[in-house]
Amino acid sequence: MISEGSLRQILADPPPPNAPGNLRFNALFSLGNLLFRKERFSESVSVFEEALRLDETSAELRSNLGSALFHSEESSRAVRELRKALLLNPELLLAQVQLGYAHLVNETFEDAEEIFRRLLNRDPADQEALRGLVLLRRAQNQPTTEFD
Repeated sequence: MISEGSLRQILADPPPPNAPGNLRFNALFSLGNLLFRKERFSESVSVFEEALRLDETSAELRSNLGSALFHSEESSRAVRELRKALLLNPELLLAQVQLGYAHLVNETFEDAEEIFRRLLNRDPADQEALRGLVLLRRAQNQPTTEFD
């Protein structure tokens, strides 16, 4: 794994003439992921947003940005980015799960339930979807016995 310092150096230096056009994007994407793993969420949001200026069509980038926004307690913005990610690639499971949790935090319970149920229809053993439904029931002060 490349270090944070190395990634920052790549971003600071002008690219060599023969460098691929996506070198800066890849460095930003990797740096954002590294900062996210270090739980430096607001920094990762800034880096992902900079990468987004280079490629607005990356579903994975929008998904990661949405997750970073969610962990930065910006759940409304997270919902917007996660929805954009899923428009670009509806199969991104992590974006679907994160969107369900963002709806849960925003108290848009019907949307959260729809997402978690859809995930369970795909895979009845999906632990994240089950956990999401349990948290949803608790937030609604409803019994969770159907998930025990």
